This record gives sequence, structure tokens and C-alpha cells, in this order.
Amino acid sequence: MAPENEKVRIVTLGCAKNEVDSEEIAGVLRGEGYEVDGNARKTAVTVINTCGFLESAKAESIQAIKDAIREKRAGRTGKVIVAGCLAQRLGPELMRLAPGADAYVGVGQMGRFGEIVSEVRGGTDPMLDVAPPHHRWADVTTRARAGRPWSAYLKISEGCNHKCTFCTIPSFRGKHQSKPIERVLQEANHLAKTGAREINLIAQDVTQYGFDLYKAFTLPKLLRELNAVEGIDWIRLLYFYPNLLTDEVIETMA
Repeated sequence: MAPENEKVRIVTLGCAKNEVDSEEIAGVLRGEGYEVDGNARKTAVTVINTCGFLESAKAESIQAIKDAIREKRAGRTGKVIVAGCLAQRLGPELMRLAPGADAYVGVGQMGRFGEIVSEVRGGTDPMLDVAPPHHRWADVTTRARAGRPWSAYLKISEGCNHKCTFCTIPSFRGKHQSKPIERVLQEANHLAKTGAREINLIAQDVTQYGFDLYKAFTLPKLLRELNAVEGIDWIRLLYFYPNLLTDEVIETMA
């Protein structure tokens, strides 16, 4: 557990999926006793949740890391943890491009962030953990939502099995892994009870949902079950891969 009144700042770069990851990290750290404060002038830990999709995003992430390291050297933050896509994509190269952080951890480590912070605060050598991602789904009740209370993102899967030449995501987010339907429904019910009226289903490709778990594309089934969740009035979907947008999906949405 954290000492009393110790603060953590989380800097989130990139897409809505990163926003969900940061909210889950915030929930884990609050459970450990930290106060998560994006405007804190002095913090025990600063987390940079990076984006590695485009060159411009890479440059923005590296600059944010360097800014946090300057804050550390000035005594305004204790430890700097670099997390997310760019850490996963570049690994040791990122330690060379932006040296001075206390940990560089990839996308498969989000579920154990409490352990990571404890290890970093108790150690001296920089940590590098960018093992191939096998995602641990966070406890849905601990997520610390930010932003509009009536609208929430709900991540239904991670990774992607497509090999598009224009996209680097499968190289660092890994193969497609669906969140079980029961867990998605549990999260949707929790979001509704905490004020969400609209949920936005997000994944690298929502149309792949369920095939790895159920040997069938089960997005239509998921949508029908989500439609029955009390308190949810709107359901939106991000993102589609066109060749799996079937008549059944369209009819279910209609």
C-alpha cells in the first residue's frame, strides 16, 4: 500500500483504447492507496501511457517521456514509468531514445500495475518488461472513469489478426483476444449503474469479437445481450474491418 497522500499523475497519449487502459491503471493505483491527480504539482510516480501507431505519435510520446524525466530530475516526481504501445513496440530502443525512466512496460502488463509500481519504488535499476502480450482483464469495478459520466468506452477485445500493410498494431498489441461475454456484460452493467447512458464498444476490430473463444463471430449475440442492459440507451461501435461486417451484424444494429 502507498504511504498516505502520495500522488500519481497519468499522462495518456493516443486512442480511446489507451484511455481505458489509463482508467484501469488509475483504478488499480487508487486501490493501492495512491491519489491519482492529473494536475498535481508534485507526485510520487508519473506514468506515461504511450502511443506507437504513427511517427507523429511516437515523437509526441518520446517528448512526454523526456518532459517527465526532467520533472524527476527537478525533484517534482519520484519515479517515471513508461507504459503502453511505444514501450511494447520499441522495447530496449526506447530506453536508448528516452533514457532515465524507471520502468518501460508493454501493453500486456496493465493488469499488474500495482505490482509494477511497488517493484519500481523498491528498486534502483530500470525495469524492462515487454514480453509478448497476454492480456489480463482488469476488475471491472475498480476502473476510475474520467471524462463525461454519461458516456463510456468499453473494450471488448485486444490485438488483431489482420496483416494490413498500412498498420503496425498487430506487431505490438498481439493476436486478437476477446473479453468473455459474461465479463463484457458485467462491465456494461457496472457502467450503467455508475451513470453511463451510452457505451462505445472499442477494439482493434470489433467484427472479430468472440471467434477465439467461441469459434464463431459473436458480435451480434453480444449486441443483443448488451441491448438488454438496463440504463444503456445507446451503443456505438469502433472499429470495423469491412469484410467481416455481415448481414447479421447490420440486421442486429438495425
